[in-house]
Amino acid sequence: MCLILHKSWTIFLSNFKTLRLSDPAQADLQHIANYTEQQWGNVQKKHYPALINRSLSSLSELGNSGKQRRDLGLGFYTN
Repeated sequence: MCLILHKSWTIFLSNFKTLRLSDPAQADLQHIANYTEQQWGNVQKKHYPALINRSLSSLSELGNSGKQRRDLGLGFYTN
């Protein structure tokens, strides 16, 4: 599965499914990236997108597991 990490931390999956992170989750990831760069440098910061992509890819492979959230729209699930 090929994932592309965008600045907004939205992950587009190769099978055209989209996994969207909430605004607070996106902000958390950005803070983690900034802190990591300050503490350990840009090289270490670049390792996080690969780790995050693998984790989110694993979530996408679970399909429609989780709690269905019709209040968010059709086809939305949260864990």
